[in-house]
Amino acid sequence: MITYSLKVSILLAVFYLFYRLLLSKDTFHRQNRLVLLLTALLSFVLPLCVITIHVSRPVDMPADILVGELSPIALEPSGERISPWAIIVVIVALTRLLYVVVSYVRLQRFIASCELHPWQDGVVLAVTDREGLSPFSWMHTIVLPRLDYEHLNNAIITHEMGHIHGGHSWDVLFMELVCALQWYNPVVWMIRQDLRAIHEYEADEAVIEKGFNAHEYLDMLVTKAAGCSAYSMANSINNSTLKKRIQMMMKQKSIRWQRAKVLYVIPIIALSLACTSETVNDKAEGESTPEVIQVTTYKNADNALFVINGVPTTKKEAEELDTKYIESITVLKDSTATKIYGDRGKNGVVVITTKPDLEQTEFAVYDAADEMPEFPGGMPSLMKWIGANTKYPKEAQDAGVDGRVVVSFVVEKDGSIGNVEVVQPIEEHLDAEAVRILKAMPKWKPGRKDGEVVRVKCTIPILFRLQ
Repeated sequence: MITYSLKVSILLAVFYLFYRLLLSKDTFHRQNRLVLLLTALLSFVLPLCVITIHVSRPVDMPADILVGELSPIALEPSGERISPWAIIVVIVALTRLLYVVVSYVRLQRFIASCELHPWQDGVVLAVTDREGLSPFSWMHTIVLPRLDYEHLNNAIITHEMGHIHGGHSWDVLFMELVCALQWYNPVVWMIRQDLRAIHEYEADEAVIEKGFNAHEYLDMLVTKAAGCSAYSMANSINNSTLKKRIQMMMKQKSIRWQRAKVLYVIPIIALSLACTSETVNDKAEGESTPEVIQVTTYKNADNALFVINGVPTTKKEAEELDTKYIESITVLKDSTATKIYGDRGKNGVVVITTKPDLEQTEFAVYDAADEMPEFPGGMPSLMKWIGANTKYPKEAQDAGVDGRVVVSFVVEKDGSIGNVEVVQPIEEHLDAEAVRILKAMPKWKPGRKDGEVVRVKCTIPILFRLQ
């Protein structure tokens, strides 16, 4: 998380540096606004974009895979501690987000307490008697002191309508989120400030384009500058430095060709993608792979539990598995093995995972087949056999416990039962009896898929009921 956050900070700084050097003094306010918003958005997205370049190179491989030399890394606690810096970043970010939520709620409550009057284009005028408050807008609402409403200053209304039509409130919300995530980065606060200034430039430009006298409008801005802006999220008419706004209004329009300077973002994006790209060495065409997997080098291999794709199997089957089907091999020992596999893993566990796109291997387990496995004599015989051979545990009888235990198992290719697991447990003694009775079942008729005998997973309920 720290690495990603630092990448975002660097990109923000680079984007903003070029913005200040090339675009900040132009009068293309809408373009500059979009550039600042894209600067923030791209800085968060680009570090997540990784271009993978595949290179075909011959790779030297050992003749055998010696699983005894592998470390028990899978499913073992890493022991890594969370960085205190990461904790501080998260806590402050959450605090900042909470502040934004509280500010939003306060602003909505204040607007609801005002005297509301419908206006054109779905805009609502909210009139307040609060003294010393400057006019401001939020979403589709313009808040006016009563004196401004009674005199209906059209320049103020036009200014705030410029904020509303420009969708500036959404920019504010977006930047508040960015500031919460990058609160420690001074660049985001500068971007936030510049974006607020551009909002005012756009609103001021809307007033001038409507034909209002520039000098009278400037006098009004000077007068309103003394008012207070009670809500930081809102677009207040006295936001930003008045001197900069006056200079921008009096400035000659930038030449159209100067818009091309915005293309500076292209090399920055390209450089960012180049820095995050990675090269993957693919096996060269015609390269051979080892055909044998040796597990005998693990000192407890004879007594170890072998698991292929989550299904317990034998050492012989594991040794016969062609290595081209193998995705990974891991040896689990001691407490790591027993923690996951219980007593079955006390002599170690060899965990083999095959490649997901090779379902044709003999170790695949199917949930459904063309011909499902069948107990000798069919389902009635199965129910009769379970009823005759099941013993109700005395502990469960004494405790008055009954119910339905759902158990899953795999019908192997030879019809034997394996990988018995309780899917829906009730009580430990009833669960154990359900497992025992399934393991004691005679061989089934195995399932078939595409004419081939396959391993099929089945599930049955065993009902324990006290009379």
